[in-house]
Parts: sequence; structure tokens; C-alpha cells
Amino acid sequence: MSKLSRAAPTFPVADVGATIRWYETELGFNSYPFPENPPYVFASVGRDDVEIMFQRIEGYQKPDLYQRRSGGVWDA
Repeated sequence: MSKLSRAAPTFPVADVGATIRWYETELGFNSYPFPENPPYVFASVGRDDVEIMFQRIEGYQKPDLYQRRSGGVWDA
């Protein structure tokens, strides 16, 4: 059987540009947006051996899951 060694989660976001700027500024990630100029519809960010992808969903609003689940919430 094949060995899996990495996963790259993809998260829906309303604003890819704002999201990648936060990952660059706060966490030191490098970003690879598509298309090359805004407005971006998709981006991959990477640092060390971690890759995360973001996809713009028009009108997306992150659900407030903390109100629905005790004990915390995890996306990936």
C-alpha cells in the first residue's frame, strides 16, 4: 500500500488576499495566489513542510461553531 506523508487542507474564505496577508505577516508563510493579481480566487501558502490552501467563496461567512459545540472547534 502507498504511504501518505502530507495533507494540504483547503479552507473556504471570503477574501483570499486578506487571508494570505495575515498568514504572511503573522506566521511567516509564503503565498502563491491565483491569478497573479487581485482579486484572487485561490491561493496556496507554505512554510517549512506545511501547505494550506484557500478558495474564495463569494459571500462566504465563517459559521460561529463555538456556539454549537462545547469543548472547542477544529477545522483541520
